[in-house]
Amino acid sequence: MTFLLSILAFLSALIYGGMCCRKRASLARTIFKTSSVGLLAVIAALNQAPVLLIAALGFSALGDMLLARENDRGFLSGMAAFFTAHIAYAILFTNYLPPGGVSKFQVVASIILILLSAAIYRYLRAKLGAFRVPVGLYTVAIAVMGIAATGLPFAKSFGLALLGAGLFMASDIMLAIEKFRPPDHNKARRYMPYLVWALYWFAQVLILLGILWSI
Repeated sequence: MTFLLSILAFLSALIYGGMCCRKRASLARTIFKTSSVGLLAVIAALNQAPVLLIAALGFSALGDMLLARENDRGFLSGMAAFFTAHIAYAILFTNYLPPGGVSKFQVVASIILILLSAAIYRYLRAKLGAFRVPVGLYTVAIAVMGIAATGLPFAKSFGLALLGAGLFMASDIMLAIEKFRPPDHNKARRYMPYLVWALYWFAQVLILLGILWSI
């Protein structure tokens, strides 16, 4: 069952990324986008994954469904769903912190992530308008998730989850730039949605595998 669902999730992600991500809102577009991560949540549940992992994937799928509506209300609702997913991931990651306290790597990585998040928000701030507060709160949630991921032990497959968290942050940053500070170059604007989707979906897969293979 897990293998079949994995194939279906991959095909849904491939169809959405290759055929739908630059199309207008439609039922088919919403189904492919939502099922791409929704099926990952089902896989996690079938493999007795931690509840927080299932919840994070589930709220991500909900966020995908809401964002597929392509309007401001859907964007805010989707952001709220992904905010919840990031917090769930952050709590999940802290459950695997190794004994011995905070490492030097985590301290340095945390400082870099805080500075990066602040810089990105400052870059976007002038163009955010009514989204200034929601995006600010969401930026904090992303940073918290990333910081929590840097505390994962360098053992088993936790490295995959750390890489996935990094790709998730990169995807969110690119999505924010695409929406609020789109590049002037037409080619960059054309291909950015594909890159955002690829980074996002593989981020979720890596986090899922990193946790499942480590427990």
